[in-house]
Amino acid sequence: MSLKYPRAFDFGNKSEYNFDLPSDKQKATGYYSFQIRQSASICFDISNKIRYSTKINSGKVQVIVNPTSAESGYYMIAENDGSRKVSGITVFKPRSYAYTGQQYILISNKSLYETGPNYVKDYADYRSSSIGGNYKTEILEIQDLYDHFGYGIDRHFVSVKNWAGFAKKNWKEAKFAMVLGKAIEYPYMRTSNDVINNVDRVFFVPTFGYPGSDNMLLSEKNFPDPYLAAGRLAAKSADDINNYLDKLKIYDQALYSPQTIDDKYWTKKVMHLGGGKNEFEQLSITNSLNNMAALLSDTIYGAEVTSFFKNTYDVVQFTINEEVKEIFENGVSIINFFGHSSAGSWDFSLQNPKDYKNYGKYPLINSFGCYSGNLHANLGGISESFVLEKDKGAIAFFASTGSAFISSLSTYGYRFYNTLLNTLRYKTIGEAITNIAFQNRNTQFADKALYAQLTYHGDPAIKLMLERQPDYVFDEKSISTIPANIQATTNEYSIKR
Repeated sequence: MSLKYPRAFDFGNKSEYNFDLPSDKQKATGYYSFQIRQSASICFDISNKIRYSTKINSGKVQVIVNPTSAESGYYMIAENDGSRKVSGITVFKPRSYAYTGQQYILISNKSLYETGPNYVKDYADYRSSSIGGNYKTEILEIQDLYDHFGYGIDRHFVSVKNWAGFAKKNWKEAKFAMVLGKAIEYPYMRTSNDVINNVDRVFFVPTFGYPGSDNMLLSEKNFPDPYLAAGRLAAKSADDINNYLDKLKIYDQALYSPQTIDDKYWTKKVMHLGGGKNEFEQLSITNSLNNMAALLSDTIYGAEVTSFFKNTYDVVQFTINEEVKEIFENGVSIINFFGHSSAGSWDFSLQNPKDYKNYGKYPLINSFGCYSGNLHANLGGISESFVLEKDKGAIAFFASTGSAFISSLSTYGYRFYNTLLNTLRYKTIGEAITNIAFQNRNTQFADKALYAQLTYHGDPAIKLMLERQPDYVFDEKSISTIPANIQATTNEYSIKR
């Protein structure tokens, strides 16, 4: 709605002002005096595209304009502080977004690969290799998306969102979108100081809204299910990308490791950490984790689940650090934490991931709690600590960027593993997450917020360590015979476990 009304030419000493003047065909010229910033000013007739000079007389800015046959719009601006000087002009070169069979798309920022080694290209090359999935890859630079899909508005999420809709419609085989670069949530990227302090330091590729949602960055309108299986690496440097790529290569190779206890036993191990601040919460969390454990151990996965449950009402439990550390360092494929959390901590005290020595044995961490998935803050959180740590930590971290309820998290946890182990067995983690979100895209209230805020920090094309054939291994160390030495002449002997 707009409102037009007559007013005096007193513009409150502002440095710029828009106004309209009525038609005045009877006069040869129009002579006007304005109360605006007392400095050299310029008056623009926007309707007729005419620029007028002005002069200052008796403390007012005066201008003579041509008569017009119709109402015209004008823009008065003080030259010194009303105008903005352009620091530079660059040539916009449109690029092609033609469909060439793209399947795996990487979105990054040229500041992460323009100088020095190009680890983004290395990442794309790996994903196009046979061991990396043999995908048809394409790298998209975020500035190109701003210019082509975001009306040239830098740092705005609408560019990625519009591209995702375009890709869904035109790139028929597109399956995965991997964002390489950290984001900052919308409220902290609004002012000039925010831009100066964050761009190309902790802000590289935007996320959607607040709390940050990578699912909605790539989804239709305000639905929580992305068009493509989405993942992000909150990289702040080229080395972050290279370090994660090294971990990814080792993780993918593990499925093809020798069929031995040393090489494969860790892929069957799962660790559960259950928290809660009172008896009711602890019981609810225990039941939920036990339901997930039944799925993990009683399907083709055949997991060995070790559980630790909080047995105090203290804010944080510290008593099991050494046991957890031993399991972590020996190798564990999945860690499910369920309890109270923040962006930087759980209500189970764990050591910093850099203190764990688990080279080559990187788990998927599911954190069923509040805020622990928030990798879009200025300061790094627990998700970044585990995923970005070189040669240690985790291969992926999945959690909510905002608040969440025990009931919603319990339901989601069971759906997640039922989908991965039954409905979409042998599919990728990213595809499972996307499928669950699609099945529940019209959910409401707390569940809708959870689906929107769940953030996957890692590569969406990763798969669980599931064998397609029986994977039993005979462990010679687990048995002995009586007598210990069996001869050809021995008539009978016993086997002892």
